[in-house]
Amino acid sequence: MHMPSFGIDSQAQLIVAHLDDFTPNGALPNFEGGQYGQRHEIWRSAVVNFIYEMHRAGLIEPFPGIESYEQLSSEDIKNSLIYGDRVNNIDVELLWDSMHFSGTELLGEILRSCRLDSWDALASDLSMELKDRIDNL
Repeated sequence: MHMPSFGIDSQAQLIVAHLDDFTPNGALPNFEGGQYGQRHEIWRSAVVNFIYEMHRAGLIEPFPGIESYEQLSSEDIKNSLIYGDRVNNIDVELLWDSMHFSGTELLGEILRSCRLDSWDALASDLSMELKDRIDNL
């Protein structure tokens, strides 16, 4: 699976996750043209890996709901994004529009310390401080 190195797209997605929720289909919209880009499979693989890595680091989490996604491990979330939700019988394509993620308190603390905790921060250059903080998780 392909995962872009931590860059401006990842930074922007973490800022959005802190301020609002997002679905996998809405993640990394500028990487490889996003959901509707010509290199859809590369983008999709990057989204799976972004969600997996950021969940594993404790920076994002699924919204609680009747499907209990919030109780899944990072590996289980990754598998659901690749194969669908077999437990709840939800097709992978539907899951990409229905599973929502948001930032954790840890993400909020890190973004506040890097002064990236506002919508205006989406226009910021890549923060090496944020990159280093995430690399050290």
